[in-house]
Amino acid sequence: RYLHFSLEPLSSELLIQNADGQRLPPSALSRGTLDQAALSFRLALVTEYARRGVRLPLVLDDVLVDSDEGRLTAAVDLLREVADQGQQVVFLTCQEHLSDLFDEHGFSVRMLTGGLRRAARPLASRPASPARSTSGVVAEVIPPEATSVEIQPPQRMSESFIPPFPHIVENSDPDSAPVRVRLQPEGPYWLRIDSSVGLLPSLGTQMERRLGTLGVGNLGDLILLNSDQAAGELQALQISFSQLRGWQAEARLLCCVPDLTGSEAQLLSAVGIQNPVELGTENPEALWRRIERARLRETETWQPWMADRTDWPDIERVRAWTRNGRRAMSLRAASQWAGWRPRRLQDLEQGDWAPWVPDRGEREPRPSRAYVRRGDESPMIDGERTTRDDHSTRRRPALDGSSASSESEVSEEGNSPRYYLESDSPIVDAPSIGPKMAEKLNGQGILTVHDLLSRNADRIAARLDEPRVDSEMIRTWQSQASLMCRIPGLRGHDAMLLVACDLLTPDQIRTCTAEGLLSRVGPVAATREGQRMLRSATPPDLKEVTDWILWASLSREIRAA
Repeated sequence: RYLHFSLEPLSSELLIQNADGQRLPPSALSRGTLDQAALSFRLALVTEYARRGVRLPLVLDDVLVDSDEGRLTAAVDLLREVADQGQQVVFLTCQEHLSDLFDEHGFSVRMLTGGLRRAARPLASRPASPARSTSGVVAEVIPPEATSVEIQPPQRMSESFIPPFPHIVENSDPDSAPVRVRLQPEGPYWLRIDSSVGLLPSLGTQMERRLGTLGVGNLGDLILLNSDQAAGELQALQISFSQLRGWQAEARLLCCVPDLTGSEAQLLSAVGIQNPVELGTENPEALWRRIERARLRETETWQPWMADRTDWPDIERVRAWTRNGRRAMSLRAASQWAGWRPRRLQDLEQGDWAPWVPDRGEREPRPSRAYVRRGDESPMIDGERTTRDDHSTRRRPALDGSSASSESEVSEEGNSPRYYLESDSPIVDAPSIGPKMAEKLNGQGILTVHDLLSRNADRIAARLDEPRVDSEMIRTWQSQASLMCRIPGLRGHDAMLLVACDLLTPDQIRTCTAEGLLSRVGPVAATREGQRMLRSATPPDLKEVTDWILWASLSREIRAA
């Protein structure tokens, strides 16, 4: 499609000629093609220096983050050819699927920072890659007998000496594959809140630069970035809300949950875990099943390396994650620990989450207040859902024997899942009602869910005097809250989807077939409004709507407050 580059002599502008003879600016290329072009120029530059007798190492810092699988494989093959001719290539990346790809192509992979990482295959068992000449110039300058630099194992240091930089620890067992272990002298957290955003596993150099234009330099800035206030800038930078939420979730987890690795945070973010409190209140078996279900689905955020590692994580590792979630720091504590202060202290207050604190004698996690951005509005008003309580961001697990024993998912009677909304719950806990709207409702004497359900919708709308809130919207809120109060196991976004499908009572839901219910809910969930309701949660599948029907048969009448 593109034939060659040319340099405009007068303007010194680089142009690209396509097959139709058109001369295009670099901005016409896709990001993946630009990555390829930039890599080609770097290779040409280092080759020209070598031709002149100047040998330089080729250092590449995540230059392939926007490339697809085909381009990645071609680029790695090319770098393999260059390295086989004696050129030293140092490729830095925080993308684990990229490091595995280099590992499989025979490159020596080392972990500078990170958690446990097992090589894609044992280093000793790698077959030597056939040497292929990239160009006559390289062959002339670099003798064929030259070999790549042998990496010496790290020297054993005295136990009293702690190096000021990360270093490599290899498995001492020669018969096993090497394991790279990340050592952090400063503590058990993968990153600090004052760490550069470039260290986040899912962020490449290009996205780091884009976030920098918004004043986001470290993870604290990223966590506190308000997607509503920066909506226009994010759209101009081609950063979607879902991308930003995923990065923010990774940052919260890696800064505040101990003993969590980068790839683990990526996985948890991909299945909808937004903050440490949500992780701590999850039932391990339910979370493990959710990961397994998600592995079978192809979604935009699902990384190839996650789908390939079918034996990871095991249930014991998931249990460790939830335990560590209950040991996590709050955002304020993480800021104090790092000595970092936001531009405004109220931003820190608004972006924080309450730590999980068990009741006396309680052993299992219980739902607690999750991440709240108090400046957000109702999703029905501003079109962007507030990540508030765990009932509004996570999918419900299936009701089966393996989850029925967990205190966090089973009611006091032990034979049905718990209710995620009560009639005496604060009005802010109801679906679709953000903190600002809750304050306005409080001003009208509506303090609890019972107050909302017992008032006349027309009268509420008239007294609120909000142009964007009419009586029909109030009735929608009432229907959503009523479903959550009556049907056990139902989350906020579940109730929102059901009401959007005009399913307003437990009787209407329990008389549906699973296939029929999914055929109604699925198309709604796929719409833009449905995605706003779901936020980072996964769309319902057949198993989940089957649970809804079962739970609807266990419905109760709403108790008075």
